[in-house]
Amino acid sequence: MAEDRTLLAPEHKELDVVGKRLVRKDGLPKVLGTAQFCADMRVQNQLYAAMVLPPAVPARLASLDVSEALAMEGVAAVLTAQDLPAARLFGMVVPDMPVIADGVVRQAGDPVALVAAETQEIADAAARAVRAAFEPLPGVYSPEEAMAPGAPLVHQDHPDRVGGNVYAHYKLRKGDVARGMAEAEVVVEGTYRTRHVDHAYLEPEAGLAVPNGDGSITLYGPMQAPFLARKALGPVFNLPLNKIRVITTVTGGGFGGKEETSVETLGRAGLLASAPAGPWCCSTRGTSPSASTASAAPWSSNTGWGRSETAGFAPWRWRCCWTRGPTPRPAAARCPTRAASSRR
Repeated sequence: MAEDRTLLAPEHKELDVVGKRLVRKDGLPKVLGTAQFCADMRVQNQLYAAMVLPPAVPARLASLDVSEALAMEGVAAVLTAQDLPAARLFGMVVPDMPVIADGVVRQAGDPVALVAAETQEIADAAARAVRAAFEPLPGVYSPEEAMAPGAPLVHQDHPDRVGGNVYAHYKLRKGDVARGMAEAEVVVEGTYRTRHVDHAYLEPEAGLAVPNGDGSITLYGPMQAPFLARKALGPVFNLPLNKIRVITTVTGGGFGGKEETSVETLGRAGLLASAPAGPWCCSTRGTSPSASTASAAPWSSNTGWGRSETAGFAPWRWRCCWTRGPTPRPAAARCPTRAASSRR
C-alpha cells in the first residue's frame, strides 16, 4: 500500500513559523517601557487599596480598631474579617489562606484589614491609622524545627496534615539502600540547602476589580491560571462562576509566582469593589512586595551517593524537605521525600 503523504509538507515549501526567528509580541513594549501593566490601568470612579499587615508573625490578633481610618476624608471603606460575605479562606489547591486574617496571623502578608480610598496616599495613611494589637506566638522557621518533637503547630486543624507540621510525605524505594551503602567502595554524603528566591518581576503585584450592574464582577490582573483563579474566588465573593470574569493583563514575568498571588490580590480588590457602600472600581497593589508575593521555596536536602566498580551498582539516598511556609500545598510540602538505590 502506497504511503499517504498528503499531510506532509512538500520539501520545497517554506514554513511560516518552524525554523524562523520570531519577535515576541510583548518584547518591544517591555524593553521600551511602554507596556501597560495592570498597575498602569485607570478607570472611572477608581479607588485604591492598602492592607493592614502585622508587624511580626506568628501572632494572635488581640484587638482591632478601624474607627480613625474610617473617619478620614477620602476613605471609602475599611473591611475586616467580620465583613466578609462568604468564605474566609481561599487558595488555588487547598483553601488555607485567610482572605482577611482573624485570630492567628501566620505570615507577614496576611492582612487584618483592607482599606479603599480615593488615592493611594490616602489609602496608605488610613492603613497606618488602623489600631491593631498583637500577642506574639512561638513559631518554627525551618523544616528541621517544624519536624522536631513538640514543635509548635502552625495549623491546629489543617485538612492535609499528615502529622505534626508535616503535610505530605512521599516515599520511593528501590533496592536495599543500607546494604548498597555498606558495600560501596566510595560514599559521598552531604546536606545541601537553597534559599528563598524572588522572581523580580517587571511590574508590581496589582489587580483591578470592576463590579457590573447585573451583579457580576470583572477582574483584571497578571496571572498564570485565570480559570483556576476564578474557581478559587467564587466562594469568596459568594458568586457562581458565570458571574466572575477574569481577564489577564500584560504580565511582567511569572515563573510560577503568579498563580496563588493573583488570587489574593484579585480577591481582596473584588471584596473592596463590592463593599456595602459601593460599588466601586478598586485596584490593589502589593504594599509590601517582599511580604505579600510568592517566591521560590527553599529546599533542605540530605543526600548520599555510593559507588562500587567491582560489584557494578550505585546506591543513592535522598531525603529532601521543601518548605512552603504556613500555607502548604499537597504537591509542594514534601517533608520528607526519600528515594533509594538503583542498579545498573
